[in-house]
Amino acid sequence: MWTLTSLEGSMSIFLFCGLLGAVAGPTVLMLSQSIARDKPLSWDLVTMIGWVPLLSASTFLSATLIYVIRVVPSAAVAVVAWMVIFGFLLALIDWTCHQLPHRVVAVLLAGGLVQFSVIGVAERSVGPLARAVAAAVVVFVVWFVIYLRLRADLGFGDVTLAATFAAFLGWFGWRYVLFGLTAGLVLAAISNLALLASRRIKSRDRTALGPALIVGSIYTILHA
Repeated sequence: MWTLTSLEGSMSIFLFCGLLGAVAGPTVLMLSQSIARDKPLSWDLVTMIGWVPLLSASTFLSATLIYVIRVVPSAAVAVVAWMVIFGFLLALIDWTCHQLPHRVVAVLLAGGLVQFSVIGVAERSVGPLARAVAAAVVVFVVWFVIYLRLRADLGFGDVTLAATFAAFLGWFGWRYVLFGLTAGLVLAAISNLALLASRRIKSRDRTALGPALIVGSIYTILHA
């Protein structure tokens, strides 16, 4: 009976995550296009995007969230799911128009801090929350100094995004901060080299750094 109950509970969680991804995928895709193109949400966006991309986004988020609950400790599932959904949104926006809206990044960070605080109270431990805040501050200062020197190649949105994901990575541990941001930068370098080799961009063209930082950070949390 205990095994049956556990199996039913696991299936319920998998079903919930699958349905969450199925709903969140098209919503995120439509919202990203609305923000990137500065258009209100409407049926015209659905027509413009098409059903295949919408269904693909739904499938992608469903599969990703199901994978998250398989590899992430139960206490961190909601945190990582929050990262994945908002990371997907920000990656789509940055890829489309090379912008990382501060209001979206702020919601991502605020949601994370709220969850860190709730988990900290439940576990009676403020260490991970303090480490998350410290990581965000340190990364923001370092990246802001770089931004002041490389404004032509680095946007302020990249600075705030790096600091925000540093908070999530820092909640898991300092090594996650190091590995996650490094992985993002390496991934960005590789993708830029591939685009240059295929002549999709020129040497001085600006490229979206956000998607690489997001993928590198989430991959590190799932596999470090």
